[in-house]
Amino acid sequence: RAKLEEAETYANAAEMMLKRMEREHDRSSVSAVLPSSTTYTNVIQALAVRKTEKAAITADGLLKSMEKKYAEGNESMKPTRDSYVGVIHAYGNSGAESSYIHANEVFQRMITQHSNGNEGVKPDVSAYHALIRACSRASMNTSSPEQQRQALVLAIATIQEMKKSDLNRPNSKTYLLLLQCCIQLLPPGAERAKALRSIFRSCCKDGLVDQQVLNEFQSVVSTDVYHNEVVHSAHDYNGVKAL
Repeated sequence: RAKLEEAETYANAAEMMLKRMEREHDRSSVSAVLPSSTTYTNVIQALAVRKTEKAAITADGLLKSMEKKYAEGNESMKPTRDSYVGVIHAYGNSGAESSYIHANEVFQRMITQHSNGNEGVKPDVSAYHALIRACSRASMNTSSPEQQRQALVLAIATIQEMKKSDLNRPNSKTYLLLLQCCIQLLPPGAERAKALRSIFRSCCKDGLVDQQVLNEFQSVVSTDVYHNEVVHSAHDYNGVKAL
């Protein structure tokens, strides 16, 4: 609780500082008090820890302001990878309805920004992971079961995109996040067990099983499933399709 209060204090201070800098600049046009991309990004990252919908919307508003000013020729407002990832985290932490959809919209803007020539926003593995985390947190808000299923589909599609990349291939952490996503978004039962086995087999196929992945898988499947998948390294997939 103390850490949350400290984070909230920092977020308030950072936001107030930015507003003060903007007021001073509007009043004097002195470059020394001109907010920069770094200033905005620091505030975005501070807002992400608030874990509210209002904070996420505010963070996205700051990012849109950066995008607009940079498009108008203000190089000092050039968005960075951290700017976009910060807003994705803010939506993922917000607990808002359809937050994963908003997180994906920000991720798509990041891709567009990079396509338009901003090399500083090129998505990396951490950006993909931030989006997968946002998907997994759909279970923490008021999302319907159908929305939670859509969030899982988006998480899987995100990993599929990573597999097409030369630079941002999935790693062990990627599969750990997807396992956790599946656990969070699907109710216990045959469908979830099948999905978990599919994810685990895909991880095995890519040679990315580590102790964390193994522990996570063991904690949510039956002893029989774990024995068949891990101890026996079963070759018969019984109709379970790997990702």
